Amino acid sequence: MQAPCNPSMPTMYHAKFSIPARLLRSAIGAFGLCAASMLAGCENLPSLLPPPAGSAEVLLMGEQHDQPDHQRQIAAEVQRLIAQGRLAALVLEMVDSDRDSTALYRASPEEQVRETLGWDDRGWPWAAYGPAVMIAVRAGIPVLGGNLPRKQMAAVMADSRIDTQLTEPVRALISQAVHDGHCGMLKADQLPAMVRVQMTRDQRMAETLLRARLKAGAGQVVMLHAGEQHVARDRGVPLHLDRLGVPTGQMRVVAFGDGELPVDERRPAERVDSIDHCAEFRAQMERRKAAPAAAQAASQAG
Repeated sequence: MQAPCNPSMPTMYHAKFSIPARLLRSAIGAFGLCAASMLAGCENLPSLLPPPAGSAEVLLMGEQHDQPDHQRQIAAEVQRLIAQGRLAALVLEMVDSDRDSTALYRASPEEQVRETLGWDDRGWPWAAYGPAVMIAVRAGIPVLGGNLPRKQMAAVMADSRIDTQLTEPVRALISQAVHDGHCGMLKADQLPAMVRVQMTRDQRMAETLLRARLKAGAGQVVMLHAGEQHVARDRGVPLHLDRLGVPTGQMRVVAFGDGELPVDERRPAERVDSIDHCAEFRAQMERRKAAPAAAQAASQAG
């Protein structure tokens, strides 16, 4: 006997955020189909909800970069998927999209891995991020860069066509995040260019995931390790995956600890006090401003 359609549906996103119009239209359409086929049931309708843990084809894991337990848990997830024989590729925000591990051997030394990936230890401490990378390399799993290379940023900043890729409300969310991420120090006329960079980073990660997914075997998973902003369903990589034709039901977005960004699952995590990067940044700017005045005073005194 076929199960009747249940019109009640849990919300996909955090209540604070609105559901994108595309998903709302899909939900309304599915409800209409269900109502029209109550006698036949509707168990064959495609799922509009994110897949349960363990069944996604694309797993996006978002972290806070100053929280070591987030990186530890992501490394453990890499290990778990490899043990299950399910991990097809690991895509990293921390590595440029023109770099990957495919030329490396499983026994390649860590220093060679870092050199091949062009690892920036100042931005991404290897002690925190290296374990996940090396687990994948040792298992022969491709590690793929997903980030926008610096040499391409100037062209991206100047390309206003990028603005049309996402809706104005989504761009507004990204703009606020970029403003906050730069401690409010960016001028208003600088924001559009930086938003284009953020959008293009997300698009590049989505494209890398899609290419890896097309090469993956049945039942395998491609995984993204990135910052939480990049994986948020209302502004990040999931929107670009959708534009590339990856169904929402084949993605799962995971983050850690408390937070308001819309994801499918939040896992508990040990928290350490965050560093006040903005205080450090402002102090650095003040030192730069003070340096010329100090030099001038010294020359006058001499």
